[in-house]
Formats: sequence, structure tokens, C-alpha cells
Amino acid sequence: MDQLFKEKPKYYLKTLGDALEILDILSHVQVPMGVAELNREMGTGRSKIHRILDTLKYWSCVEQDPATRKYFLGSKVLELARNKLQTTDLIKVASTDLEELLEECQETVHLASLDNGQVLYLDKKQAPQAIGIISRVGQRLPAHCTGLGKVLLAHLDEKSLDEIIKGLGLPRFTENTITSESDLIEELLKIKESGFAIDNQEIEEGLCCVAAPIRNYLGEVIAAVSVSMPAFRFTEEKKRQIIEEIIIHAGRISKKLGYGFKK
Repeated sequence: MDQLFKEKPKYYLKTLGDALEILDILSHVQVPMGVAELNREMGTGRSKIHRILDTLKYWSCVEQDPATRKYFLGSKVLELARNKLQTTDLIKVASTDLEELLEECQETVHLASLDNGQVLYLDKKQAPQAIGIISRVGQRLPAHCTGLGKVLLAHLDEKSLDEIIKGLGLPRFTENTITSESDLIEELLKIKESGFAIDNQEIEEGLCCVAAPIRNYLGEVIAAVSVSMPAFRFTEEKKRQIIEEIIIHAGRISKKLGYGFKK
């Protein structure tokens, strides 16, 4: 309810605000509430509240007791909160290892997860060199042509991978981009076996990276870490060093998340 004391933004959407207020009210009560009760609390109008509740119910943000016809918070709210907590915890847990990777490799380090088939950057540690990598936290990139993305795709089940490929396609960005489904699957099998992925100028000319998976306590790959650099610095010696370091640090982050402990 703290939002009620804030100044509304210029482009405030009243209906969306009412929907969020309903969720906020339901989160502070111990029993389900009906349309009339919510209307007494909000003064918005029963008809409008009913329409909002129908939409929230569709998205599983609220559920309705079949006997009383009253509403309570739905499973989607719990899912969103859990995802937020997991992401926040991951960034905090990984921070030290990302800093150490930056210091050891002197190249830009990224932390990312897979979101709706795309790579979502969660954290970034910028290299000190004048020539850096243009990326930002919150940015999304295609998965099939990035080291981070290929690591994450490599650990999906066959159905999920097929849905992403069919839904988003395999667009070409450079001459090195993998655009064949069979070639990509072959590449992903190698990545899964080796424990790391390499992006050899596949999304951007002159940009290379090495990535490795991060696992949770269930052994599930939930994120990936990468070290990125200009291609002219990506020598065989540098590649070997980065592969060794990134596997070590990805393993440490996974261990902090509970991976490897007996269930």
C-alpha cells in the first residue's frame, strides 16, 4: 500500500494500478475476499473489479474458491516471487567469482540466464582495457550464436530446445553464425560433453567468448558465466587459460548454490 503515498507517474495506467492494488490487498489478508469486499476497500466499482479479477485469474495471479466465489493470491505470484529471489541470490552468490575471473583473465565477465529462449544478462564486470565489450545488464541476445546461450541451450530437454529453434529461428549475424538446426544440435552435444562453449565471432565480428554452466542444488543448469574479449586477444594460450579458469569458477558458484551436496 506504500504506492498510495507516492506521486503517480505521468503515464500512470489506472486499470493496471487497480490490478496491482488488488494483489497488494490480497497479500495482506488472511482470508479470501469477494468483489464487494474489494470494492469497499478500493471504491473502484464492482463491475471493473470483476473484470480485473477475471484477467488476473486468467494469468493465475489470483484463484477463486469454488464454494464461496471469493479470491486469494494465485500460484503465479509465488512463481514470480520465487524467480526474483533466485535471480537475486544468484547475482549475490556469483559476485566474488565474477570479480576474481575479471582479475585473473583481465577480460569482460558476464553472468546470464535463459529467458523465453533468449540470453538475459544478469551481471557484468567490465574489463579495464580500452577496447571493451558493448553489453549491459538487462540486455537480451539470441542464444544460438552466443557462448552463454549455447551453454544454456545445451542443457535443455529436446522438446524445449525444439520449441526455441522453431519459435525464434536461427538468424545469421556473421559468417560464423550457426544457422543449421543439425549443426547447432551437434555443437550443443559437444558443449554438453566438454563443459564449456566458445563463441568464435558468431554474433559480432571481432568478438569471442568462452562460457560455462552454473548448476543449482538439483543439478539443473540455471545460468552461465562467460569471459568475452576482442578476437585479436583470443590466442590459443589465452583460450586455454580462460577455459581452465571459467570451469573452476562456474564450479565454485554451483557449489555455493548447493550443487554436489547429497540430497
